Amino acid sequence: MLETSRPFLRKWRREDITVLSELFADPEVMKYSDDGPRNGAQVSAWLQEQLKDIQGHEAFGYRAIELKATGQVIGYVSLSNAAARGETGDVELGIRLIRGAWRQGYATEAARRMIDLAFECENAMRVIGIVDPENVKSVRLLRKLGMTFEREVVFEGYDHPDHLYALDRKSATAHAR
Repeated sequence: MLETSRPFLRKWRREDITVLSELFADPEVMKYSDDGPRNGAQVSAWLQEQLKDIQGHEAFGYRAIELKATGQVIGYVSLSNAAARGETGDVELGIRLIRGAWRQGYATEAARRMIDLAFECENAMRVIGIVDPENVKSVRLLRKLGMTFEREVVFEGYDHPDHLYALDRKSATAHAR
């Protein structure tokens, strides 16, 4: 389990299915997702996948964001190998919160802790975030984390480019000060 000042970042539990169902079913939360809102079977399959340990990578995977004060799970933060979406040595940051947790700084806290973890445990060269340019809240978060726009990326099946933001190890150290 990882800790920040307000939330814990922990592995998933079966009982998290309730909040995940709320999160993945909300059209506003899923607006910029590749697949849009997900149904109960899809959410259950996703959780089953997260309950498996990812061997050999201390940082990789999805972690529940649980508030210390209440025990409420408000979303997830993730790190994944991004070689196919970025460059060799890149680790991709992902984050999604229930609407009731937006604009309270939880995403920033959780993301900063995961960026630290990527550089500490995975020896990442860079942490990247890939975002739809119309998703202004996520763009704002990536910039707040010290990431800078690098380039447009177009993935198979997309009808418009996403934007790739990056933060290298040296810039992360400078930004943390």
